[in-house]
Amino acid sequence: SMAVVGRHVVEPGDRLDRLSAEHYGDPEQGWRIADGHRVLDPDALTVEPGSVVRFTLPAGLLPPGTAEVTGGQ
Repeated sequence: SMAVVGRHVVEPGDRLDRLSAEHYGDPEQGWRIADGHRVLDPDALTVEPGSVVRFTLPAGLLPPGTAEVTGGQ
């Protein structure tokens, strides 16, 4: 299970490396975003403006009740 710790509505020009730098503090952490969405093509997450990108962490890393838990879908 993954815990949703943030969300971002995609805007034109958004890139996964920039979103991961903003949220995780490291542009090379885009794989975390892709893992949370269970996608093979991470760039597909930022193609369509208006879609929502979730920022997740494994649910076991957070105290209970601090984030929304999802199956990663």
